[in-house]
Amino acid sequence: MPVTGWPEPEPPIGSRAIPLVTRDPPTRAAIAELIGTVDTDAVTTAWEGVLAVPGWPGPPVWTHGDLLPGNLLVRLSRIIGVIDFSCLGVGDPACDLIVAWALLSAQAREIFRAALC
Repeated sequence: MPVTGWPEPEPPIGSRAIPLVTRDPPTRAAIAELIGTVDTDAVTTAWEGVLAVPGWPGPPVWTHGDLLPGNLLVRLSRIIGVIDFSCLGVGDPACDLIVAWALLSAQAREIFRAALC
C-alpha cells in the first residue's frame, strides 16, 4: 500500500525504519561510555561496517517494527496473523527482517535469505 498522503510518523513509533546514519551520533556517544567495559574499537569497527551498507533504495513503505514471536499468531507452523501495531511506521522495510532471527531456524533463515536475494 502506498504511503503517500499519510502523515510522517513521530518518534519513537517512526524511529525503527529510519536510516541508521541518523543514529550515528548517539551510537558513538554510547560506545564512548563503554570504554573499559567492552572492546570499543571492535564495536566501532562493526558500527562503521553497518553504516557502509547502502540504505533502502526504494520509497518508504509501511513497517510493523516489532515482528517478534509474541506478536505473531501461528497455527500448524504457519503465520496466520500479526498483532500489536504500536511500532507501526513508515520507512526502510529492513527493520521487519528481525522475524528471521527471532522466529526461524538456521535452515529456514537460509531459505528466507535466498528468497530475498
